[in-house]
Amino acid sequence: MRRKTAFRLLIIPALVFPIVGIFFMLWAWSSFDASDVRGDSIKFSFLAPDYLKSVKIIEKCSEPLFRWKGRDGEGSPFSSIRYGSFASPNQLAKYYTLELKKNGCKVAKLHTISHNDRAIDFICTNNQFHEIQIQFHEKNDCADVAIFFTEKD
Repeated sequence: MRRKTAFRLLIIPALVFPIVGIFFMLWAWSSFDASDVRGDSIKFSFLAPDYLKSVKIIEKCSEPLFRWKGRDGEGSPFSSIRYGSFASPNQLAKYYTLELKKNGCKVAKLHTISHNDRAIDFICTNNQFHEIQIQFHEKNDCADVAIFFTEKD
């Protein structure tokens, strides 16, 4: 009897710990580099950076998709939000410019890529971000908006 009990005490942890370890590694990787995450997902609720959760989505006409990547030793951590908005690119640019100024960022460059495409680069003096870029693509009723955050190392 003792032999069976001792065997069970050894074999169960030997099987359970690797399985738990594998799940932990998969969870850690998914929280480190996440793409196309919906705002109503559990992954977003628990793993997204707080600043992504606080970005106001203005007059959405398509669901926001979020992306983030942590420090990997090769580049700065970054994140992004992509969504569609009923608001005009001018309204969006004014709103986000005012909000980013409150957080220590200033306009560095305005880009007019084409008649329908524009971008604004912001340089930040706060401790969290190096730069932020906002891109707008004007379409019929629903403008595409993309906000890219590059964190400081």
